[in-house]
Amino acid sequence: MESLIHGSSSIFLTKQIISGGNSVNRSSSFKNGHGWSFSPQKLSFGLRKAVIVGAKKDNKNKKEDTHSFIPKPDEATGYFPEAVLLKEKKVQEDGRVLPDFADAEEEELFELLNLQLQSESDVTQKRHYEVVYIIHEKHEEEVGSVNEKVQEFLREKKAKIWRLNDWGLRRLAYKIKKAKNGHYILMNFELEGQWINDFKTMLDKDERVIRHLVMKADEAITEDCPPPPEFHTLRADCDVDLLEFPLNLEYLEAEFFLFGSLGFGLDKVAPNLTSGGPPPIGVRKANLDPFTRDTRSRTLENTVKGFPRPLLDLSAKSFAKVVDKAFGRPLSPPFDPYCNSINYLLASYLIPYVGLTGYVGANPKLQGSVSKRLVAGLLGVESGQDAVIRAYLYRRRLEPVQPYGISVAEFTERFSDLRNKLGRKGLKDEGLIVPLVRGAEGKTKGNVLAGDQFSLSYDRTPEEILRIVYGTGNEGLPGGFFPKGGDGRIAKSHLHKA
Repeated sequence: MESLIHGSSSIFLTKQIISGGNSVNRSSSFKNGHGWSFSPQKLSFGLRKAVIVGAKKDNKNKKEDTHSFIPKPDEATGYFPEAVLLKEKKVQEDGRVLPDFADAEEEELFELLNLQLQSESDVTQKRHYEVVYIIHEKHEEEVGSVNEKVQEFLREKKAKIWRLNDWGLRRLAYKIKKAKNGHYILMNFELEGQWINDFKTMLDKDERVIRHLVMKADEAITEDCPPPPEFHTLRADCDVDLLEFPLNLEYLEAEFFLFGSLGFGLDKVAPNLTSGGPPPIGVRKANLDPFTRDTRSRTLENTVKGFPRPLLDLSAKSFAKVVDKAFGRPLSPPFDPYCNSINYLLASYLIPYVGLTGYVGANPKLQGSVSKRLVAGLLGVESGQDAVIRAYLYRRRLEPVQPYGISVAEFTERFSDLRNKLGRKGLKDEGLIVPLVRGAEGKTKGNVLAGDQFSLSYDRTPEEILRIVYGTGNEGLPGGFFPKGGDGRIAKSHLHKA
């Protein structure tokens, strides 16, 4: 039971880490006619447009810009508004300071929007603009003075202010002029185009303003705009989704391994961790030899947290369907994972490795150091579980599984082929015996540890994992071990699409 104690402590720790991120607002609007969604996948176009219109067209014969969004070489960038204000820019051959374009499309968009902004700088017709500027935290008491200076300039130019939102003191993505925080101001105004460069120069020369960004707006905007999530909470929110998703598999593993070795599950061991989720279907104690029972207990160090246990189908019938699909025909009698040790270990082969590849895939996408440390720890445990199962099965690889007369090695090969097929992303799974060309350094057919050509673990996305554990090859079509689908934002988003 030692592993169960360790498992409960890690479950509690992770649940506390994750629960703090669920209240974060995932999206907001900048109120300039463009919606801003704060997931990394949806920021691209909005960020490009916002960043590039604020770049200077010509930097020749001008005072060095120390206040606009030009970070030092060692400065990092973040999401909006930090990314918009802090995106790194490069000095071009002609002396212009331009953003470091991600691709030709971004450069083309820059030229288009920058030309649009600059073409109106010499006309007397009034145009709509939006500005965000950040005031150094040491000048917090002078925020009113800075705002009055800006408004006085606009009054002198007979401009009209449509909106002024004070977003207050906010944590910066990184230090700027030794400041950890900055006071953010959002303003919409209408000004003759000929004065916009003077407006930007005024902000440049004010030592209290450490960053600013001016954008052209399409119309007058008067409604209040709430501040978007701060950089650090946004990063944590992105991590929450990636950390929550594996919980589906952790519930699956915990219930299968607890019931198989002990005859009871989380409802008895740690009922608070199920959060009222429904009990699993059809799971029962397996007829295991002492070695197998001890192996499963010692490797059970899973982490569950974040949302109620989803409905799990761990019945013999559910496993039989997976096995039949792997062989392309129904086995007779139907495969029963609970009838003996070898069947149970083969059924166990189906589960931890999927979670392992999921952790490998998630780790490079995580932002926070705490999240990365957590996933690294979980990945170590998951790898250990998979290694123990594969090593034990490898010792018996040539042994026929009764009453089918099919070797253990062929079972693992069929299971891996099925997961590759369902995942729909090529080779990411291998059985215990592989062709020599795919063996380690092309010198062995034995394959206790699955790895790519560089002996590195394969990775999978959440979508690939859902296709596999649902058994449908479709992340939006539940089935298999999750008859009603997985939980968490990622899994639910695909169910809603379906």
